[in-house]
Amino acid sequence: MDVYTGSDLLKWGDRILSDFASGDVWRIEYPNEISTITTGKNGNSIGAHNETGRNANLTMRLIRGSADDKFFNTLYQQWLNKSDDFSPQTASATKNLKDGNGNTITDTVYLEFGLPTSAVVSYENTGGDGEQCVAIWNWKFARASRSIG
Repeated sequence: MDVYTGSDLLKWGDRILSDFASGDVWRIEYPNEISTITTGKNGNSIGAHNETGRNANLTMRLIRGSADDKFFNTLYQQWLNKSDDFSPQTASATKNLKDGNGNTITDTVYLEFGLPTSAVVSYENTGGDGEQCVAIWNWKFARASRSIG
């Protein structure tokens, strides 16, 4: 099967994000295993579903000072200051895959109950490092589910 991608989409609630920097502009990773297995005496094994396996970490690389960066800074400040204006966030990341024959497959990850996990790193580099113009935002979500269609 041949496939190529383009026109991917990251939505934050109803907001479509667009102020991405370079490289991996967003990345979703799963820090925990979805199941655990313990093997004991005589090879007897016990398996269990691990709910924390549904947690997901989202890293976004945005242009520092952009409208999207300002939007996330406002959310971060609301969370930091325990503002009643803050509520856990939802997002969805859609990768559009095309096969060259006019067919499109959408691969979407839905993220629920998101909270910021860290502030944006700030630094200056006199050697012209472009990374100083990037705001890296890290969020953790309680639940992630994937749909392919």
